Amino acid sequence: MFFNSLKNQISIPEFLKNHNKLCIYRSVGGLGDILAMRMIFQDIKILYPELEVTWAVPFRYFPAAAKHPYVDKLIHLDQFKRENFGNFFDITTCCGRYESLYKRNKLKNRSDIWAEHFGLILQNHNMFTPSYKEKFDHVKTRLREIGWDGKKKLLPFVPRSAISLKNMTYQQCKTVKEMTEDFFLFGLHTGPIIELLELKIPGIYNFTLEEALACIESADALICTDTGFMHAAGGYGIPTLATFSFVDGATYCKYYPSIQVVQMHADQIDNWCGPCYDYPQCPYNSQESVKPCQYEISPKMLQENWQKLLNRL
Repeated sequence: MFFNSLKNQISIPEFLKNHNKLCIYRSVGGLGDILAMRMIFQDIKILYPELEVTWAVPFRYFPAAAKHPYVDKLIHLDQFKRENFGNFFDITTCCGRYESLYKRNKLKNRSDIWAEHFGLILQNHNMFTPSYKEKFDHVKTRLREIGWDGKKKLLPFVPRSAISLKNMTYQQCKTVKEMTEDFFLFGLHTGPIIELLELKIPGIYNFTLEEALACIESADALICTDTGFMHAAGGYGIPTLATFSFVDGATYCKYYPSIQVVQMHADQIDNWCGPCYDYPQCPYNSQESVKPCQYEISPKMLQENWQKLLNRL
């Protein structure tokens, strides 16, 4: 037991050599969490300017993690070696553990949960979201190919999430199309979406992450479910209408003033159970691929909140 414990230790010479080197490590995505993580680094550098800060993430998310003014090095997970750092923090699971334990009783934004995991109370929540506007010329060509006249305001539509429980329904997509006639509405996803095809809503698919971020950054507004592109829009300050289901939208968007949250919420609806942070135990229908907290969002709720967002444009 004693000798096994030594495997995770570093020698005194190694510590003295690397004591001012810190690594923040996350072994998975998703895109939204990688973007939200950008909020934690400014305070680290303000409080401990002598630290050399390294951020280790999966390679596929490098464009979302790049160009951070308070990160000294960005590395792939495979490049991480414990002996190269005086200290490191793996924050892969701390948010999930916190939300599973407290659910909606002690709601905190994930950036604050991560920071408190290694002993900080954040005073700043700036994302310094990376700009890829140089990629937008290529995106404009693709937009014209699907019908954009170059004049209508651009409105990306992201009704799908990596977690299918958050996906918007056909009726919700239909309502979005009907209420956005003054915009050029187009789908933004890794592949065609059947609901958008049926509604004849054009889309851009098979893009790079840099191109997708350029598209969000250059958009006039965004409509989406709770997904990674929502966090990008929040970081860029793009006016956004976002639907939420089993997690608290106000908490997730606490530092995104440009986002208008649409959600079935116990604070506004009598006898409603959510947000529960516990969808596998849904008392209404635990087997459904989309939960009532998502499909009960009505056309009226979407229309009213869209109007609130328009009033801010």
